[in-house]
Amino acid sequence: MQSLQMAIFEPNELTRHGLQLMLGGVEQKVHLAGSFSDYQSCDAYLKENMVQVLLFDETLPRHLDLWTLIERWRTLRPSMSLVVLSEALSIRHIEKLFRQGVMGYIHRDDCLKSTLSACIEAVAHKQAYVSPRASAALYRRQAHASAQSLSRVDIDVIHALDQGLNTQETALQIGLDVRTIYRSKNNLRQVLGVKTNEQILDAARRRGLFESNS
Repeated sequence: MQSLQMAIFEPNELTRHGLQLMLGGVEQKVHLAGSFSDYQSCDAYLKENMVQVLLFDETLPRHLDLWTLIERWRTLRPSMSLVVLSEALSIRHIEKLFRQGVMGYIHRDDCLKSTLSACIEAVAHKQAYVSPRASAALYRRQAHASAQSLSRVDIDVIHALDQGLNTQETALQIGLDVRTIYRSKNNLRQVLGVKTNEQILDAARRRGLFESNS
C-alpha cells in the first residue's frame, strides 16, 4: 500500500513537532512530505509537489485570512484534503469550514493522537471527519433542531409507538382522527430521516428526543 502524502502548516514549533511525532504512530501509512512554519514556504511547496492531505492550524498570523487560504489551497490542489486543527466549537464556524471544502476538523481538546489517526484514515478514503467534541456539539444542535420541528402530537405518537399501538389505536388514545396520525408519522419520518414507521422510535431515542420528552 502506498504511503499517504501529507504536509503540515503549523506556525507554533512545539505543536508542529508534536504533530510530526503523532503522525509516526497512526495506522494509515503516512509520508510526511513537508512541515512548515510559514505560509510562503508551504504555498511554494504545494505549487510544485502533490500532497494528498494538508493539516493546518486555523490560528493564523494576523496578516493571513483563513477563508482566503482555504480558497487558495482548494484552487491550487482541488484533490487535496484539508484538515483543520482548531480551538473553536462554534457550530456555524464548523459548518462553514465544511461548506468551503474542508474534509476534517480536529478540536484541540480531544485526544490528538487518537483523533488524528481516525481523521487521516477517514480523509484518506475521501470521507469527512469531525472529532468527538465537535461531533457532540453538532449532534446536540441536530437534536435541538429536530425537537423544534416536532409538535405535541408528534411526541404523543412517539409514546404510542413505544407502547406498540397501531395507527387506529393511537388515534383513539390521543383523541384525534386517523388522518392526523398518518400526517404526524409522515412528519416524524422526514424530521428523523427514516423511511419506515418501524424506524421512528429508534431514531427518536438516538437523538435524545424520546427521553427528553418522556
